[in-house]
Amino acid sequence: MRLKYKIDTENEKLVKRRWKAYLALVRSMDFSKSPDLPKYFVYDFFHDGEFKRFELDFNRSLLIMELESIEAWCDIFDQCVQLGLPRAIHDHRCEDFIYTCTFYGVVYFAVEHDLIEVETETGEVRYEFWQPDEDAYRYGEIMDSPLRQRLCRKLKRDLFHLRMETHAARYLDIVFEKVVVRKKNKVRLEKYTGGRRVVFRSLFNG
Repeated sequence: MRLKYKIDTENEKLVKRRWKAYLALVRSMDFSKSPDLPKYFVYDFFHDGEFKRFELDFNRSLLIMELESIEAWCDIFDQCVQLGLPRAIHDHRCEDFIYTCTFYGVVYFAVEHDLIEVETETGEVRYEFWQPDEDAYRYGEIMDSPLRQRLCRKLKRDLFHLRMETHAARYLDIVFEKVVVRKKNKVRLEKYTGGRRVVFRSLFNG
Protein backbone atom coordinates (compact mmCIF):
# COMPACT_ATOMS: atom_id res chain seq x y z
CA MET A 1 0.00 0.00 0.00
CA ARG A 2 1.50 3.31 -1.09
CA LEU A 3 0.39 6.68 -2.35
CA LYS A 4 -0.18 6.55 -6.09
CA TYR A 5 0.46 10.16 -7.09
CA LYS A 6 2.50 11.81 -4.33
CA ILE A 7 5.59 9.70 -4.78
CA ASP A 8 8.99 10.33 -3.22
CA THR A 9 11.32 10.75 -6.16
CA GLU A 10 13.87 13.22 -7.52
CA ASN A 11 12.51 12.74 -11.06
CA GLU A 12 10.96 16.17 -11.62
CA LYS A 13 9.21 15.21 -14.85
CA LEU A 14 7.60 12.19 -13.22
CA VAL A 15 6.46 14.26 -10.26
CA LYS A 16 4.83 16.84 -12.56
CA ARG A 17 3.16 14.13 -14.63
CA ARG A 18 1.78 12.38 -11.55
CA TRP A 19 0.61 15.67 -10.03
CA LYS A 20 -1.18 16.65 -13.25
CA ALA A 21 -2.94 13.28 -13.31
CA TYR A 22 -3.92 13.66 -9.66
CA LEU A 23 -5.43 17.11 -10.17
CA ALA A 24 -7.38 15.78 -13.15
CA LEU A 25 -8.80 13.00 -10.95
CA VAL A 26 -9.71 15.40 -8.15
CA ARG A 27 -11.41 17.84 -10.52
CA SER A 28 -13.48 15.02 -12.01
CA MET A 29 -15.02 14.15 -8.64
CA ASP A 30 -18.11 15.65 -7.00
CA PHE A 31 -17.27 17.10 -3.59
CA SER A 32 -20.51 19.02 -3.08
CA LYS A 33 -21.30 16.91 0.00
CA SER A 34 -17.78 17.21 1.41
CA PRO A 35 -16.10 20.44 0.19
CA ASP A 36 -13.54 20.42 3.02
CA LEU A 37 -11.98 17.22 1.68
CA PRO A 38 -10.27 18.73 -1.38
CA LYS A 39 -9.87 22.13 0.29
CA TYR A 40 -7.62 20.84 3.09
CA PHE A 41 -6.22 17.55 1.79
CA VAL A 42 -5.23 18.09 -1.86
CA TYR A 43 -2.37 20.49 -1.06
CA ASP A 44 -1.70 18.88 2.35
CA PHE A 45 -2.64 21.76 4.62
CA PHE A 46 -1.53 19.57 7.54
CA HIS A 47 1.85 18.51 6.15
CA ASP A 48 4.31 17.81 9.02
CA GLY A 49 1.59 18.57 11.57
CA GLU A 50 1.41 16.42 14.70
CA PHE A 51 -1.67 14.41 15.61
CA LYS A 52 -2.99 16.12 18.74
CA ARG A 53 -6.05 13.89 19.05
CA PHE A 54 -7.13 10.71 17.33
CA GLU A 55 -10.46 9.20 18.30
CA LEU A 56 -12.39 6.50 16.44
CA ASP A 57 -16.00 6.05 17.53
CA PHE A 58 -17.37 2.87 15.94
CA ASN A 59 -20.84 3.32 17.45
CA ARG A 60 -21.35 6.66 15.70
CA SER A 61 -19.17 5.88 12.65
CA LEU A 62 -17.00 8.88 13.48
CA LEU A 63 -13.28 9.55 13.29
CA ILE A 64 -12.09 12.74 14.97
CA MET A 65 -8.55 14.02 14.42
CA GLU A 66 -6.94 17.15 15.74
CA LEU A 67 -4.03 18.17 13.51
CA GLU A 68 -1.54 20.99 13.71
CA SER A 69 -1.06 23.04 10.54
CA ILE A 70 2.59 23.96 10.06
CA GLU A 71 1.64 25.15 6.56
CA ALA A 72 -0.70 27.78 8.04
CA TRP A 73 2.07 28.94 10.35
CA CYS A 74 4.51 29.25 7.42
CA ASP A 75 1.98 31.11 5.26
CA ILE A 76 1.36 33.64 8.01
CA PHE A 77 5.08 34.05 8.68
CA ASP A 78 5.75 34.77 5.00
CA GLN A 79 2.84 37.18 4.88
CA CYS A 80 4.20 39.07 7.90
CA VAL A 81 7.55 39.45 6.13
CA GLN A 82 5.85 40.75 2.97
CA LEU A 83 3.86 43.26 5.00
CA GLY A 84 6.99 44.48 6.78
CA LEU A 85 5.66 43.36 10.15
CA PRO A 86 7.92 42.23 13.01
CA ARG A 87 8.77 38.55 12.91
CA ALA A 88 6.98 37.94 16.18
CA ILE A 89 5.36 34.88 14.67
CA HIS A 90 7.86 32.73 16.57
CA ASP A 91 5.89 33.72 19.68
CA HIS A 92 2.79 32.04 18.28
CA ARG A 93 0.60 29.78 20.38
CA CYS A 94 0.47 26.24 18.99
CA GLU A 95 -3.20 25.90 19.91
CA ASP A 96 -4.02 28.70 17.44
CA PHE A 97 -2.92 26.43 14.58
CA ILE A 98 -4.80 23.25 15.50
CA TYR A 99 -7.78 22.09 13.44
CA THR A 100 -10.40 19.45 14.18
CA CYS A 101 -11.15 17.09 11.29
CA THR A 102 -14.37 15.13 11.83
CA PHE A 103 -15.00 12.25 9.43
CA TYR A 104 -18.68 11.26 9.30
CA GLY A 105 -20.18 8.01 8.05
CA VAL A 106 -16.93 6.05 8.36
CA VAL A 107 -17.43 2.60 6.88
CA TYR A 108 -13.80 1.49 6.65
CA PHE A 109 -10.65 2.30 8.60
CA ALA A 110 -7.31 0.51 8.47
CA VAL A 111 -3.73 1.21 9.51
CA GLU A 112 -0.85 -0.48 7.70
CA HIS A 113 2.02 -1.59 9.97
CA ASP A 114 0.07 -0.81 13.14
CA LEU A 115 2.21 -3.34 15.01
CA ILE A 116 5.96 -2.83 14.70
CA GLU A 117 9.08 -4.43 16.08
CA VAL A 118 11.18 -2.13 18.29
CA GLU A 119 14.69 -2.90 19.54
CA THR A 120 15.71 -1.15 22.76
CA GLU A 121 19.21 0.08 23.67
CA THR A 122 19.76 -3.13 25.63
CA GLY A 123 19.00 -5.25 22.57
CA GLU A 124 15.61 -6.33 23.84
CA VAL A 125 12.96 -6.67 21.14
CA ARG A 126 9.36 -5.74 21.83
CA TYR A 127 6.27 -5.02 19.76
CA GLU A 128 4.37 -1.76 19.90
CA PHE A 129 1.12 -0.57 18.37
CA TRP A 130 0.97 2.67 16.42
CA GLN A 131 0.59 5.68 18.68
CA PRO A 132 -0.92 8.67 16.81
CA ASP A 133 0.28 11.15 19.45
CA GLU A 134 3.86 10.13 18.65
CA ASP A 135 3.47 10.58 14.90
CA ALA A 136 2.74 13.33 12.36
CA TYR A 137 0.79 13.71 9.14
CA ARG A 138 2.91 13.70 5.99
CA TYR A 139 0.76 13.44 2.87
CA GLY A 140 -2.81 12.62 1.98
CA GLU A 141 -4.35 11.39 -1.25
CA ILE A 142 -7.98 11.27 -2.35
CA MET A 143 -8.50 8.00 -4.19
CA ASP A 144 -11.02 6.53 -6.58
CA SER A 145 -10.03 3.04 -5.49
CA PRO A 146 -11.62 -0.37 -6.10
CA LEU A 147 -12.30 -0.42 -2.33
CA ARG A 148 -14.31 2.81 -2.52
CA GLN A 149 -16.20 1.66 -5.62
CA ARG A 150 -17.05 -1.69 -4.04
CA LEU A 151 -18.32 -0.10 -0.82
CA CYS A 152 -20.37 2.46 -2.77
CA ARG A 153 -22.12 -0.34 -4.66
CA LYS A 154 -22.60 -2.49 -1.57
CA LEU A 155 -23.94 0.26 0.69
CA LYS A 156 -25.62 2.29 -2.08
CA ARG A 157 -24.04 5.47 -0.74
CA ASP A 158 -21.66 8.10 -2.10
CA LEU A 159 -18.35 7.64 -0.31
CA PHE A 160 -14.82 9.03 -0.39
CA HIS A 161 -11.49 7.29 0.16
CA LEU A 162 -8.64 9.22 1.77
CA ARG A 163 -5.24 7.58 2.26
CA MET A 164 -2.79 9.23 4.62
CA GLU A 165 0.94 8.67 4.98
CA THR A 166 2.51 9.48 8.35
CA HIS A 167 6.12 10.27 9.19
CA ALA A 168 6.47 6.83 10.76
CA ALA A 169 5.80 5.33 7.31
CA ARG A 170 2.34 4.12 8.24
CA TYR A 171 -0.61 4.34 5.88
CA LEU A 172 -4.12 5.08 7.05
CA ASP A 173 -7.11 4.31 4.85
CA ILE A 174 -10.45 5.96 5.60
CA VAL A 175 -13.64 5.47 3.58
CA PHE A 176 -16.38 7.86 4.69
CA GLU A 177 -19.28 10.09 3.65
CA LYS A 178 -17.87 13.52 4.46
CA VAL A 179 -15.26 15.37 6.49
CA VAL A 180 -15.71 18.72 8.22
CA VAL A 181 -12.62 20.75 9.15
CA ARG A 182 -12.86 23.52 11.73
CA LYS A 183 -10.31 25.55 13.63
CA LYS A 184 -10.17 24.25 17.20
CA ASN A 185 -10.30 27.61 18.95
CA LYS A 186 -11.94 30.90 18.00
CA VAL A 187 -8.76 33.00 17.92
CA ARG A 188 -8.61 34.79 14.58
CA LEU A 189 -5.25 34.36 12.86
CA GLU A 190 -5.41 37.97 11.63
CA LYS A 191 -4.00 38.90 15.01
CA TYR A 192 -0.64 37.74 13.64
CA THR A 193 -0.86 39.91 10.52
CA GLY A 194 -1.86 43.19 12.09
CA GLY A 195 -5.50 42.68 11.16
CA ARG A 196 -4.75 42.00 7.47
CA ARG A 197 -6.65 39.14 5.84
CA VAL A 198 -4.73 35.87 6.06
CA VAL A 199 -4.05 34.15 2.72
CA PHE A 200 -3.28 30.44 2.78
CA ARG A 201 -1.39 29.07 -0.23
CA SER A 202 -1.90 25.50 0.95
CA LEU A 203 -5.69 25.45 0.50
CA PHE A 204 -7.12 23.95 -2.67
CA ASN A 205 -9.80 25.98 -4.40
CA GLY A 206 -10.23 23.93 -7.55
